Amino acid sequence: MKIDLTELELLHLIEIDFEESRFPYLIPLKPGGYRSGDIEAMSSYICRHAELSMEWSHIYGQRLLDNFVTTQKLPACKKNSAEVLRLCNSVGVVADRYIEAVTVASNGKLNGQFLTLHPLRFLCDNNARGLQKQHMVWCPECWREDRISGESPYVRLYWLVESTVICVVHGHRLSEYCPACGEVKLQFPKFPRQWVCDKCAEDLSKPDENHIKDNFTEEDAWVSHAIYRLIERIYSDELVLNEFIVSKAIQRLLQWSRLSHLELCHKLNIEPKSLENMLDTKRRPYFLAFLDLCYRLDLPPDQFLLDKDILTSKELWRGLPKPTFTSKINLTEKEIKSIRSQLKKILNENPTPPVRLSHLAAKFGITYTRLQYNFPDEYRELRKRWTQWEKIFRRNNHAARLEGLTIAVLSLVKHGIYPSERKLRDLELVLPSDLRREDVKCLLKAFQEIYSDLQFN
Repeated sequence: MKIDLTELELLHLIEIDFEESRFPYLIPLKPGGYRSGDIEAMSSYICRHAELSMEWSHIYGQRLLDNFVTTQKLPACKKNSAEVLRLCNSVGVVADRYIEAVTVASNGKLNGQFLTLHPLRFLCDNNARGLQKQHMVWCPECWREDRISGESPYVRLYWLVESTVICVVHGHRLSEYCPACGEVKLQFPKFPRQWVCDKCAEDLSKPDENHIKDNFTEEDAWVSHAIYRLIERIYSDELVLNEFIVSKAIQRLLQWSRLSHLELCHKLNIEPKSLENMLDTKRRPYFLAFLDLCYRLDLPPDQFLLDKDILTSKELWRGLPKPTFTSKINLTEKEIKSIRSQLKKILNENPTPPVRLSHLAAKFGITYTRLQYNFPDEYRELRKRWTQWEKIFRRNNHAARLEGLTIAVLSLVKHGIYPSERKLRDLELVLPSDLRREDVKCLLKAFQEIYSDLQFN
């Protein structure tokens, strides 16, 4: 078949008739898995709307906020990265904006908070630590089934919870890397088709031969199913947990087991302070510690929180070693390799002064804690070098301040001027910040007592 390319020259003469009123801004698209444990995540819902509107998802999301959120609640800066926008699935202010936008745009027919983790906000601390993953994970089989049913593949909300490891429908470990290039996938990507790799455009719903589907532990399976059941029970009935829910559940447990606070901690081998934080209604629990408590009790979190009867037995309680949650602060293999090579380079160069760890973490775009937990040896050595240098620096600074004050006082006395604090400051002989230090104050007071009886101009 021969194509006549001369016809392409006429394309610029075609006028596209587009009537905006015919296309409502928020297309009446029902969220996937609505009122079930497979409820769709907010970022996925926005992406599917953007795909139908043939827009970039970030642009569509911003227009949605501009149209349906009050001006006072909008951020002053609209240049948000994908790392910030992923928080639309979480419990903070970004999620609040999208919740309001979706709820208002749907005329109240859709409660936007049940597309986020907002109903679970009292199961985590104010920073929502340990609640949400950094990147997207997915089940290729679920996405293939979505396509077979004629729907656009969507991201389940429970996939994005930090401790979720497996797909509870198919019983396989969730994928987190592109099978072709090994890149991770952003939770709120610019390109609205979420099942496509942002780097190489590979179809992520294809079977991955290198993916080990059964690479998970018994605890991983228990926790993943527990999170799914918790979301299924709360989101199907549209319940919102209050600030007293965890404290009341623990009090019921203590009353039923007839154990004291310390006896319960000893039996489960958990930190008393961790349990105290959960009992204290003024502070929210750490989400991973809450899940660990449920696992040790062999009591799913939905039953622990919502059932009046304690459906467990002391004989089934798991007395495991004290938990550590450092493994949850993960980086991809590619990120670890890149950061480790840069850390080794810094250690070999041994700059003076040493590089501060907080500055390194900011440079790599990660948190201080993540740097500590993923690179313990490098962290320990860099910390040691910084501490040693800081001690020497402070010692030298201390001597230099006192020496500078002595020279300044003697120069004033030599010219018959009383060494008052004001004179030292006005003549800029000593820094005002140094004059506020206790060591400088004590030395200056000693000089003033010596020269107080002398006659000065």
